[in-house]
Amino acid sequence: TLKTDCIGTADPDFVFRLNGSVLHSDGIFCSSFESGENGSCDPIDRVPGPWSTGATGPSTRYRAGSASDGASVYVFGGGQESTPLADAWKWDPGSGTWTQLADMPSAKFNVQGSYFAGRIYVPGGYDGSNHVTENAIYDIATDTWTLGAPLPVAHTGATAAYGGKIYVFGGNGANTRLSIYDPATDTWAQGSDFPTSITYGRAVTVGSYIYYVGGIISGTTTNDVWRYDPAS
Repeated sequence: TLKTDCIGTADPDFVFRLNGSVLHSDGIFCSSFESGENGSCDPIDRVPGPWSTGATGPSTRYRAGSASDGASVYVFGGGQESTPLADAWKWDPGSGTWTQLADMPSAKFNVQGSYFAGRIYVPGGYDGSNHVTENAIYDIATDTWTLGAPLPVAHTGATAAYGGKIYVFGGNGANTRLSIYDPATDTWAQGSDFPTSITYGRAVTVGSYIYYVGGIISGTTTNDVWRYDPAS
C-alpha cells in the first residue's frame, strides 16, 4: 500500500531507484523515499550532495531536449546559433562518460522530451525555419527512432509524462494549447488551454500534478509556477 506521506504513486512496475528517487513506469518520480517491493514508497533520509563538473559532453548547443530513465541522462537536438541539430547522446552518471546514439529523424531545437516505459517522446520543435508537428520517439533498448502520429498543430511546447500519456504545453506556434498524446493508441487529444500564452518554460511531473515552471509571457521572462491537474 502507498504511504500517505509519499509524493509518488504505488506502482508494482516501478523501474529503479537512483539517489533516492524512484522512477515509476507511469513517469512519476517518488523523491526522497525508498521503494518497497510492491512499488510503494518508504521514507528514507537523503541529503542532496554538492554540485560538481562532469565530463565535457557533445558539441555546444542551446534549447536541446533532455530526459532520464532513472539510470542515464539523454540529450538530443538543440541548436548552434540558428542551425538545428539531430544528434543524440547518453550520459552515464556512474562512469561520467558520454555515448553518441542514433540521430533523431530530423534536426530540431526548442524541444524538451519525456520518458515513459522505455521510450523518450520528443513532439514538436523548431527546424530553424518552421515549428513542426513531428513526434519523434526514441526506443532506449534498441537505439532506434520512430515517428508517432504528428501533433495536430505545430508547437514547440514543454512536455511531461503522466498516467501513460505525454502532455505538451504551450510554446511558439500554439502558445496556449495543451496537446495530449496516448502512446497506446498513437492518437492525440486536446486538453484545456493554458491560462496564458507562454513559451520556453519547462514541465515536470510530481505526484498527481504537472508543474510548468518559468518561461516567457508576452515577451517578458517570468518566474511563475503553474500547476496542472490531469485528473480534472
